[in-house]
Amino acid sequence: MTPPALRRGDAGAAVVEIRDRLGRLGLLPSDPNAEPAVFDEAVDTAVRAFQQARGLTVDGIVGPQTFRRLEEARWVLGDRILSFRAGHLIAGDDVLTLQTRLSGLGFDLGRVDGVFGRRTDRALREFQRSVGVESDGTCGPDTFRALDRLGRAMSGGGAASVLREQYALEVQRSG
Repeated sequence: MTPPALRRGDAGAAVVEIRDRLGRLGLLPSDPNAEPAVFDEAVDTAVRAFQQARGLTVDGIVGPQTFRRLEEARWVLGDRILSFRAGHLIAGDDVLTLQTRLSGLGFDLGRVDGVFGRRTDRALREFQRSVGVESDGTCGPDTFRALDRLGRAMSGGGAASVLREQYALEVQRSG
């Protein structure tokens, strides 16, 4: 459930949750003198930094969109099982990391956007086939291990998706 829009001066349990999430992201320094249930200047500054980094409207207000993005930001690859389910797309920083790694390995998943859609599912299955993991489209423990093994062996990457986007733009211009 998304709390109502919160801003500087508000207080309550939802503010405690927001402070916790911002702290975990390294945007809100620990202050033993701060009241944990109060949306103070430090929280406002951290919210604005988060909004700026995520391309959101920078207003210091934690409305539905900012709260959803805070929710998505709490996930790290390996925290949860990822898979594609039409009508219920999984989104988060863990999906973004998965997409970045797959794209860096040369798998075509379209835009790296942090949403586990059909193209991410297709790219994940192709990756699973190529490393000998059951190609079920579920990013679970076996797939995490395979990504870790390859991650240590490779560095750089990410150019494949950029080249695909440039090519698509060029086709549109010349078409």
